[in-house]
Amino acid sequence: MTSALGAADAGYKVTLVEKNSGLGGWASKLYKQLPQTYPFESIEEPTVNSVIERVKSHKNIEVLTSAEIEKIAGVPGQYDISIKTAGGTQEKKAGAVVLAAGWRPYDANKLGISGTATLMS
Repeated sequence: MTSALGAADAGYKVTLVEKNSGLGGWASKLYKQLPQTYPFESIEEPTVNSVIERVKSHKNIEVLTSAEIEKIAGVPGQYDISIKTAGGTQEKKAGAVVLAAGWRPYDANKLGISGTATLMS
């Protein structure tokens, strides 16, 4: 989303394709996030929510949710993109493609550490 905003703010038309029904992925599920500002003492509201709102309201960004890229053909600067949506397939032309794979929290149960931690002072 940050890349989409950067390109859109520079005046380019952007199509953001999201496979899920909403933007933000796991980050949009966060209740709070680690501190991002000095003095770094208190957890903060997640910044992803404001980014989502900026993306949705930006005049240069078209958001397609519940959609997937079917095919990318062409060369840098001249891509032909096929996007599968609920309403069928859309064809788009693009100069650049940015792939964001997203993230998921790691399952700490896979660490194989058993027992409890002891704190010493």
